[in-house]
Amino acid sequence: MSQPVFVLTRNLPGGDAITNYDICVAASKSVGRNGISGAQKIGALWRIYVSGPEARIDLLSKGLTIRNVHVEVSSQNPLIIRGGDGKEIQTTNLVISDIPISIANEAIEAALIKKGITLRSQLKMEGIRDPQGKLTEWLSGRRFALIDLPKTTIDSGINVGLFKGRLFYKEMITEIICRRCLEKGHSARFCTKEEVCLHCKKPGYRAADCSDKIKAGQDEPRKTRTGR
Repeated sequence: MSQPVFVLTRNLPGGDAITNYDICVAASKSVGRNGISGAQKIGALWRIYVSGPEARIDLLSKGLTIRNVHVEVSSQNPLIIRGGDGKEIQTTNLVISDIPISIANEAIEAALIKKGITLRSQLKMEGIRDPQGKLTEWLSGRRFALIDLPKTTIDSGINVGLFKGRLFYKEMITEIICRRCLEKGHSARFCTKEEVCLHCKKPGYRAADCSDKIKAGQDEPRKTRTGR
């Protein structure tokens, strides 16, 4: 089986309503029924598998016609970003929430760039789905963008005007820092390790009991309750 060709779901008329059968029928009209081995949708991308190199070249040159709309196909995965040297650039999908819909995308993009985030796409608004899962014309307020995968942990907060939004990408899960032991990879809720002071980073006590913090005048010793 030859290497597949690729089509983005968003480029298809009907989008998510298009089926494997629709793709195979359209592709077979371009290269013949025997030239197509199958079609597979993974995430936002369709992979169309052909029977050999000749069929692949033919499909790349002719493209697809679905619902009377001509759709170009790609020889490489269009979701993979490559640098000038041809090497793959690691990317991820960023979710921005808690910013009012009325705030312009340009203002959010400027705040992201100021934070050191490299955008690979413009921001897009998330649509609300009905109980049957179909998209409506209404907006949820969340926005999405493709970005370069940050090389270091970024703060999940972002300030846009008077509002503080939240950022999330799936790789952040491995960057969670426990506020009990200060180690990465888990939250304080599930921590079984010794507590570490958030102020001086020494083990054995909380920041409220830290002598360094008290000496610096940043806190008062906690009052302990005594029994009668």
